[in-house]
Amino acid sequence: DDIHPKEIAKELAEKYAKIGRGSLSLWENLPILRKDQSTFYVDLYASIIVLKEKKYILGSIRDVTERKHLTDMKNSFMDMVSHELRTPFSVIKESYSLILDETLGTINSQQREMLDMAKDNIDRLARLINQVLTTERFESGKMEYNFAKHDINKIINQVSNDLQFLAKKKNLKLILKLDQNLPKVKIDKDKIIEVLINLIDNAVKFTDQGFVKITSRKENKNIKVIVEDSGRGIKEEDIGKIFQKFTQIERKPGGTGLGLTISKTIIEAHKGQIWVESIYGKGSKFNFIIPI
Repeated sequence: DDIHPKEIAKELAEKYAKIGRGSLSLWENLPILRKDQSTFYVDLYASIIVLKEKKYILGSIRDVTERKHLTDMKNSFMDMVSHELRTPFSVIKESYSLILDETLGTINSQQREMLDMAKDNIDRLARLINQVLTTERFESGKMEYNFAKHDINKIINQVSNDLQFLAKKKNLKLILKLDQNLPKVKIDKDKIIEVLINLIDNAVKFTDQGFVKITSRKENKNIKVIVEDSGRGIKEEDIGKIFQKFTQIERKPGGTGLGLTISKTIIEAHKGQIWVESIYGKGSKFNFIIPI
């Protein structure tokens, strides 16, 4: 009690009890008081060992105060960036929307072409920034989930309608094969929308001809969603890297290499799984399941 802040005494007691039972091996950023009552932070590694038929707890402590300080600074910076970027992006998007809608007067075809190009690039930049900020929120533990019962097919239809223009630009067929008898499932709707956008956008991006197909069905006690394409596929040696942070197997403009990492984090937070099947040169199938 003398070496820890009193306001977290209850939490500390519970965690020490877990260490005693052998159910907690790593405790990160544990606050410890110095004699002058200033605080430093440690990672505590604990394991149970047996010596002469007696159990002992073996602990090692590593001072991580500097790491925590840098992490806190990074999180504060990302919070500031997130806040400061929202307003100018909203103003820019509203401004060019008014011009494109000809609310402020007519525009000619050349002006419209230039504005469309600007809109595409601003939307792309917004997606990149959002992906970086989303990743930082996941890593800092600040990501919140709002779980409620939803119809997964309605969400798939909504995302497909929103992204239909991407498929049309490349003359691809966007096919839906949805099981209409699926039960509602407890999910965070906005997060699952983000997963579907990532998967469908990737499928369109890496498919030059043919189709992108979204399938939903019940499989055992799960709802399974498949995003399949007739694109270039993924080499066998690259499949294991596909969900790693900042990984882009084939470089494409506007990508961060974070979309699939974010998708994996979201699906795992739903107690589900996500994986890919692919034959190089013949297309890919991204699958995820969510328990009912």
